[in-house]
Amino acid sequence: MRAPPCHLKAWIRPTPEFHKKGLANHAVNVGTKCGHRCLEAILSQTDWTVRILTKNASVKDDFHFIEKRRDRVLIGPSITAPLYNRPAIQLLEPNTSSIQDRMLAIVEAAARGLRMYAMSCPLLPGIADSPKDIERLVKLVELRNGIASECTEGGAKALRYLKAALSALSIRPAIRGQGENQARGCGSVVAEVKLDYHVAERAT
Repeated sequence: MRAPPCHLKAWIRPTPEFHKKGLANHAVNVGTKCGHRCLEAILSQTDWTVRILTKNASVKDDFHFIEKRRDRVLIGPSITAPLYNRPAIQLLEPNTSSIQDRMLAIVEAAARGLRMYAMSCPLLPGIADSPKDIERLVKLVELRNGIASECTEGGAKALRYLKAALSALSIRPAIRGQGENQARGCGSVVAEVKLDYHVAERAT
């Protein structure tokens, strides 16, 4: 890949993302510290940031390293289903951490003041496919992070939108919450729920 022109370099700030496809934080690589080594390599670039999307709670092993660079790292433990569906998730995601362990990782990250977002993906049929399930997922993240009621306006608005969207078969919603430090004293929390949705292709 060719380097960008000099006059553009100041505007380009890469944000690599760790996720399941990259396997850096996959269970099979925990012993090799592959994720940590990738993180070190990326953050050695002075102006780069990184976003970590994972279903492995072992990401908390790097929290001490991330704390020193908290403004450049965004952590997102993926939550696939409400806690009551733990048995199903253990069958569907045998090589991932339990939902409870992922939530505990979110709690620890919040306690350390790390920047976070929450992703509920995929929303599987029969696992997390109803407005009530989605509401549980959002509240699960909110309650675990101790969000004050005044910080949940974005979440309430997103839930209203999602309930309407779920009634349309052409929409598949996913939830992302962006954790930011709130001036109102809420700490590092999931304070804003963002929506990513994809228009499904209609069968012809």
